[in-house]
Formats: sequence, C-alpha cells, structure tokens
Amino acid sequence: MNLINTFCSYCSITIRIIKHLLKAAPKEIFILVLALMIQGFLPAAIVWVNKHIIDSVTGALKGSGHGEFSFIFLFTAWLSIVIINAILNPWVLVTQRNLKEIIPSYFTQLLMSKSENIPDIETYEDPKYYDQLQLLQKQIDKKPVYFSLFFIEIIQQVLTVGTLFAILFYICWWLPLLLLITAIPEIIVSFKTTQNVWSVSEENSVEMRKMQYFSNIMLTNTYAKEVKVFGFGSYLIQRYRQTFFNFYQSMQKIRKKGVLRTAMFALVYTLGNALAFYFVLKQAFKGAISPGSLFLFVQSIGYTYQSLSGLIIGITTTYDALIYMRKFFDFIDRKSGLRTDNSKLSVPIPLKKGIIFKDVTFNYSNEKTVLDGVSFLINPGEIVALVGENGAGKSTIIKLLLRLYDPQSGKITIDGQDLRLLNIKDWRKNVSIVFQDFGKYAFTLGENIILGNTDVKEEIDKLDRASSKAGLSNSTIFEDLPYSYATQLGKQFNGTELSEGQWQKVALARAFYHLEQAQLIILDEPTSALDPRSEYELFSKFVNLVRGKTVLLITHRLNLIHMVNRILVIKNGRIIENGTHKQLLEQKGECAKLWEMQSKPYNIV
Repeated sequence: MNLINTFCSYCSITIRIIKHLLKAAPKEIFILVLALMIQGFLPAAIVWVNKHIIDSVTGALKGSGHGEFSFIFLFTAWLSIVIINAILNPWVLVTQRNLKEIIPSYFTQLLMSKSENIPDIETYEDPKYYDQLQLLQKQIDKKPVYFSLFFIEIIQQVLTVGTLFAILFYICWWLPLLLLITAIPEIIVSFKTTQNVWSVSEENSVEMRKMQYFSNIMLTNTYAKEVKVFGFGSYLIQRYRQTFFNFYQSMQKIRKKGVLRTAMFALVYTLGNALAFYFVLKQAFKGAISPGSLFLFVQSIGYTYQSLSGLIIGITTTYDALIYMRKFFDFIDRKSGLRTDNSKLSVPIPLKKGIIFKDVTFNYSNEKTVLDGVSFLINPGEIVALVGENGAGKSTIIKLLLRLYDPQSGKITIDGQDLRLLNIKDWRKNVSIVFQDFGKYAFTLGENIILGNTDVKEEIDKLDRASSKAGLSNSTIFEDLPYSYATQLGKQFNGTELSEGQWQKVALARAFYHLEQAQLIILDEPTSALDPRSEYELFSKFVNLVRGKTVLLITHRLNLIHMVNRILVIKNGRIIENGTHKQLLEQKGECAKLWEMQSKPYNIV
C-alpha cells in the first residue's frame, strides 16, 4: 500500500512539474519533445534499413539481387534517416541550452514569489526554513533542468528500446525479455542510492549551511574589517574544511556502496547481452539467419545496450529530480502561521477612534514573555513616543502593529476593528516606517526611495518633496551623486557608497515618500546615525510635516521627546508610565531617571 501511495504521489508531482514546465517554456518543450520522439525511432529504422541493404548486397553477389530500384530505394531511405538526424541534432542542442537558462530562472521566481506571499516574519526566524532553502537554492540550477531534459529523454529512450525490442523479438522472442530482466536490478539499486544520498544531504543540511556561512564571512565586505583586524581568516578556513570533510565522508560512503552494487548488476546485464549474442552467433553459423539478420542483431544489441544504459541514467536522474521537486513543492506549499484568509475588512480611512492595544501578550517561539498584558491608546493625529531600554519590547510592538506577528492573547484594534480582520496589504499601505536596521539597497537613489514598480522619471516632484523633508536634497549628498536620482548606490555594482548618516536620510526620504497615503507613521530610532544638530533640525521640521498624521516614535534617546504629545514607558514587557514629558518628569519615575542619566552628560535642562 505504501508503494502504491508513493507511486501516486510521484505521479502527482510529475504532472505538477510538467504544468510548470509548459508554463515556463512551452515552445522549447514542444520542440524538444517532437525532435527527441522522432530521434527515438531512428535507431530502429537505420538498423532495419542496414539489414535489408546487407541482405540485398549478399543476394546480388549470389546472383539473386533485387534490382536497381531496390538499391535506390534502400539508399534513399538510409540517406533520409541520416539527414533527419543531422537536422534535428542542432535544434535539440540549442533547445536544451535555452531550457538550461529559462527553467532555473522560472523556479527561482517561484521561490521569490513564495517569499513575497509570506505575510509574517516568523518563518524567517525558523532554522528549518533556511536548511530547506539552502538545499533548494544550491541545486535549483540543476534539478528542474535535469527533470525536463531527462524526462523527455526517457520518452525518447523508451521509443528506441521499444522499437529495438520489436526487432529482436523478430529474431527470437525471449531476447528482449532477457535484456529487460537483467537491466531491472541496476535500476532498483540506482533508485536506492539516490534515496540514500538525499537522506544524507538532509541530515547534513545544517552543516552545509554552516559551510556557506563560513565562506560568506570570508568573501563579503560585511565582516571584512574584523576578519582582517582580528586575523581569524585561517580559523574560518579550518572550520569550513572540517565541516566539508565530515559531509564528504558521509556522501562518499553512500556512493561507494552504490557504485559496488551498480557495478555488480551492470555485470549481470552485460552477461545477459553476451548470452544473447552467443545464441544469435550460433544461429548464424548454422545458417538459420541471414548475414543481414546477424548485422541487425549486432547493431540492435549495441543500440539497445546504449539506450537501456541511457534509460537507466535518465530514470535515476529523473527520480533524483523528482525527490528534489517534491521538497521544492513542499516548501512552496508551506503555510504561514499567520492567518490572512479572514483578513477582508477595509481599513478605516481616516482614523477616528485610534489604535488600541488591549491586554496584549506575546512571546517568540515559546521563549520568555516579551510583552505581558500591554494596554495603551494612540489617538488619531497624536505623536506618541515609546521609550525604554533595549530588550524592553519596543520593537515587538512595532512588529505586532505591522502584523508581522499576531499576539498570543489580547487584541489590537484599529478604530474598534480587530487588526487581524483588516486586509493585511491595505493596512500596511496605510503605514509608513523607518526601521532601525533599515535597508541599504544596491539600487539607484530614486529606486531606494520609491522601492516599487513606479517609474522614477514620473515621480520626480514627489521624490524632490520627500528628499527635501528628509534633509537629503539640501545636503552635500547630492553634490557627490553624478546622476542625481539615477545614481547607482552601493559598492556591489560599482556604485557610490554613502555614510551611515546619509543612508539614514535615504531611509527617512523613503518614509516621507510613502507618507502621503499613510495614516500611521512609525519611526524606529530614525535619527540614530545623525549628528545632534541634524537630528534636532530634522525632528523640529518633522513635527510640522506630519501634522494630522498618527505617529509612533520608538527611541531610547530622550533629548527630543519633549516635542511629542505623549510618552509611553515600557519596561520588562509592561507599560509602566503614560503621560506628557512634563507629567512624567514630575512623577520622578522611570522616565525621569532615564532623562536624568542622558541629560547630565550633555547638560540638557
């Protein structure tokens, strides 16, 4: 029963792959299938024609030839087969090369689309996700291509073997049966070896990911400074070498066992061929078969051996690709823990009642509680600062507001509507944010600000407004950019590199660009990389720019929070203080302590 279920499962996967291949490259698949199917009949055709040519020549030498017409007919048939094969070969090669480029690109886009459709970020914090992704990405340039090429080739080889078996059946009925029976054990052993190799690859997926991590540290600029200064490059190379050796030893053991078994059964298959050849040769010496029939057998057995070997390789490779594709589709079909099927309500525009956290509790993957019964209100059009030490839960509140996670208990409402019931994409369009760990993309300046499909040339006025609000266009940054918004940024593609403060202004411009359609603005340490003067000037201007918008400012730097309407103080996952700057200073609580600690060194009063 398990065997039947497995077979049905792989049949289902095969159908699904074929649908994707026809979608990715319909013309190329059609050409390749047609060409290889025609080529599949050619070996049997050439063997049959050669047999009659030899018999005709032999008959002519004995004085019993078939005449000029027979000679011309056989020569024309032989030449036609050779010409057809010669014409088809370049088409097959070109089409295969095209598929080797189209198919990996198509399936890589499927992976990217999968990532785009994951609504939460919990998936990206699961090590198993990266183990699976590493296996898939490492072989995505090969396995889908192998399936398409070898699956089609299997069709060709089946046609070739089938027609050749028909010819051998003409000589002796048990010859094709003998060849088939002796080939089956080699196929079974190849299947088993392929399964074992995949099992070892899965078991070592973490180690393989470690190898990639070690090489990335050495080969990218992210860690280059510390690698050079602290001189631990040789340590990384040693770790990579040792990890690879352990993985290689496991794979070598499996492959060695598979090679020994395959060689043994290949010997069985060869002996089967030898027995068949001995029988036919003996019949020829007895005069039971004609010289043409002997030649037909010799050529047929050669083609059959070649085709069966190709068929075994094709079936094994296709099976290997099927295992990969099953894991690929399992990954694609993986469901997010964040439910969005019931998120259909429209986002209230404009906000009238505000945003409410009510008894919200949250923890990451069953770790200690990060938020413990958090409750607060943000009124429409209010600028609220959320302050607290690192690890207090500030960033978690942002993630819940963006619905990158859902709380374990409690509720977040937007104008009285449960956030989980709002259309998630529409809600995120209503939020503009500057993350503390903002992205530095190797795009042009304009693309970095827009981050979308919008044409930069059509958005110049909007870009100018956003850049001006972020203090970008009126700074020295533009003087260093030769092509303005079309200037490539980042060293990856030979672009202009910016300082941390300049990158932060780009991130702020991004937030201002999306501000026009947003109702809620979240600023997560938005000025951490700016100097004090730029920070003060920007935030002073910012208060006027966001008038009428709802703003949540996350910060642990308190020198600007007297500009906000209200302050929430979070500690150990709880809101412990809530009030204006003046009120909290008078309470002499946690906010007052933080203010005192930060204001003394800077003489802030």
